[in-house]
Amino acid sequence: VIRVKWSLHAREEIIFELSEHLSGRITQEILSKVRKSTREMIEEQEAVRDRLFTVQDVMQNTVRAWLQDKSIRITHNLTVFGGAGLVLSIITGLFGINLDGIPGGQNTPYAFAVFSGILLLLGMALVGFGMLYFGLKKPITEEQVEVRKMELQDLVKTFQHAAETHAQFQNVNSRHPFQSQGDDNILEN
Repeated sequence: VIRVKWSLHAREEIIFELSEHLSGRITQEILSKVRKSTREMIEEQEAVRDRLFTVQDVMQNTVRAWLQDKSIRITHNLTVFGGAGLVLSIITGLFGINLDGIPGGQNTPYAFAVFSGILLLLGMALVGFGMLYFGLKKPITEEQVEVRKMELQDLVKTFQHAAETHAQFQNVNSRHPFQSQGDDNILEN
């Protein structure tokens, strides 16, 4: 893109120098048409460059968003498992408690089982609520990545096709007017 830009600017400077040194109305008309077409090509080149930067930005933002989404999903899933681990550590801590000091716990052989059962039900309720409310998020599959890649490739192909079509249209329009007038008018000077 940069080489094309340099080439077009060099062409514009050459045409400017030629128009300064050559005389004749028809020659000046031809040079002004060439200068105008060169200016249009420079503008088109800048538009293509802007489109390429747009495609590049879209692709970079998509990759960045995909990586960020993947990181968020992993963090979320680890948080859910960490919450379940917290409940398990509380249940494990039960084995170190002394139930003899709890009111109604003296001379009751099933006090530990009842207390553990209540905490187990409470823990299961908390884990169930956490799973329903927060839930585990499914990781992004390779198929989803491939679909997004194909969408981006289609976008790039669309930009390429538009640029090629415009370039072909410019070539056809820029050649026909000069071929019909150019040879006859140069001979008249």
